This record gives sequence, structure tokens and C-alpha cells, in this order.
Amino acid sequence: LFGVGAAAAAATTTATTASSSSASDLKKFAGMKAISSRDFEAQRNPSSEAEKQYNLSKFQNATSISSADYFGRSESGGIGGSGGGGSGLDRDFSVTASDLVNRLSLQAWSDMEQVTNIAMGTAKKLSGVASKFMQDLSRVNG
Repeated sequence: LFGVGAAAAAATTTATTASSSSASDLKKFAGMKAISSRDFEAQRNPSSEAEKQYNLSKFQNATSISSADYFGRSESGGIGGSGGGGSGLDRDFSVTASDLVNRLSLQAWSDMEQVTNIAMGTAKKLSGVASKFMQDLSRVNG
């Protein structure tokens, strides 16, 4: 979905924020005796819940899952193994269509989270403006 320029920009952004995120990670986990990778990744990646839901939905009707399928590596076979009738082309097409629907669902979930955050921020700003207006109005009339 992203072009080469977007990937380069994302890599630059990641590199510049790595030192500040490392410092905040150290501060957050400094007093803990042990941390799990799950705790660490949840801190660094706020959209991990949406990704987890995407991964779960991707394999919902599968009878078996290989590590290649789970991690998105292309190897021979597909979700659910190679048994059964029908052509491999049909199976590959249905997995691709399913993957597309799941990706769109994940993107929609992410977009809704962003819209919600923007709406909440806007509501807070409007509340502040209205409060200041009422204070100014009462000061003028008072």
C-alpha cells in the first residue's frame, strides 16, 4: 500500500524516535523484575490489539496453520494444508480475497480509532472555548 518514498520516510521516522522511545521504555520498566515481550510490544505498538484481531480472523476457518502462514511467508501449500479437491488456483484466490477483506477490516478499525481520537480532541477544545466564552461573558455582564 505504501510506495518506496513512504517506506523510506517511515524508516527515518522510526530511526529518529528510537532513542526517545528507548528512554521512555527504560523509565517505564526500570522498577520491574521481569518484563514479557507482550508487555514491551503493547507499550510500543498501540495498534497491536487490532493486529491481533486481524491475525485471529485470518485463520478463523482454518483446520491447520503453519508458521509460514501465520508470519506471512510464502511457501507451498496454503491455510489448511494441501488436502481436498478443487484446483490450487481457486484455493489461492479465496485466501487472497479473504486476506484482502481482513486487511480492509484492519484498516477500517485503525481509521475508526483515529477518527475517535480526533473527535475526542475536538470536543475537549470546543469545551474549553465554550468555557472561556462563558467566563468572559459573565465578566462583561457581572
